[in-house]
Amino acid sequence: MSSEYLYVKTVEYLTSVKTEHLMAGSVIYQGLEENPWISKDELRGVVEKAVNLIKNSHGIDFERSGKLIQIIPQFDIAFDCISNLQDVGVIKTNKEKPLTSEQIKHNINKLKGKLAAGTSKLCQELVVILNGLTISELTWKIPLASQVISDDSLLVAQLSKKQKKKFMKPVEEMVPPTIPQGVTEECVKFVTNFMPRSIPRLQEGLTHDGNWKECGNKLNEVTLKILDTLKSVWCNPAFGPEFVETMNEGTYVNNVVVSAIRATLFDNPFGEHAFITTFERQSIASSDRRGDGRTGRRPDIMLVSKESDKLYELMGASSRAKAMSEYSD
Repeated sequence: MSSEYLYVKTVEYLTSVKTEHLMAGSVIYQGLEENPWISKDELRGVVEKAVNLIKNSHGIDFERSGKLIQIIPQFDIAFDCISNLQDVGVIKTNKEKPLTSEQIKHNINKLKGKLAAGTSKLCQELVVILNGLTISELTWKIPLASQVISDDSLLVAQLSKKQKKKFMKPVEEMVPPTIPQGVTEECVKFVTNFMPRSIPRLQEGLTHDGNWKECGNKLNEVTLKILDTLKSVWCNPAFGPEFVETMNEGTYVNNVVVSAIRATLFDNPFGEHAFITTFERQSIASSDRRGDGRTGRRPDIMLVSKESDKLYELMGASSRAKAMSEYSD
């Protein structure tokens, strides 16, 4: 993310936030939400520039101006506090932490070892080019720093014409040159005949009364779908004990928890009116789930229904950070 984009977002926040919420911590939180791994100095420069713009504009009342003046003097302490909350998991971030220079160096050396073990001319050329790279110039944003040789990298650009053609061959053969006529015809037919259908209104009188709303056969069907979902998870080697500890919480939630919830809600009374969201800021039900103070509890998963231009939050589930090995026990 560019500093200019972050500057625009910071100006928008400083302009729209309530005066009582205008403080260094809230501004820094917004900045780290946009870019969790921005350096302190870079973020300070962005915030200071935005504060000066707002502070010098017309129409700023005395109280708001006073709050703006306090932001930069409080910046260092607030930044360290928000960063620490991120580190201990109080503030969630699913974005991957950038590689350090030592990790990048380790990755490049490991890549060299893998290529050196190959006997092809392509591997030999890649090793020679890698040996000529200045590793200190690589950043975590470059795929090569993570041992990924992308087709548009400088590494591939320096290959001889013959070896570059060999490197690109799998890419060129990955996608067939033509789409089967039957597939094209079905797509054209779908677009031509598509008509928005009228979704029936929700049933009235759905209440909690201690009784099942579904018949026994339907409950058995839902149970089998839940068990089939769990069977797929348990049989998937990616969720075995040797790999599960490398997964983050979001991966587990999206692949396991959401799948189980979809199976549980199979053929529910809300039908096409409802959808599942994993966007933790989607909730508008309460100040607690909106995260007032920017550290409040917010749902990781919600079932939302839409009826007559209104959204109804029917279910919310939150997960806490814990070692993935705990889930596999």
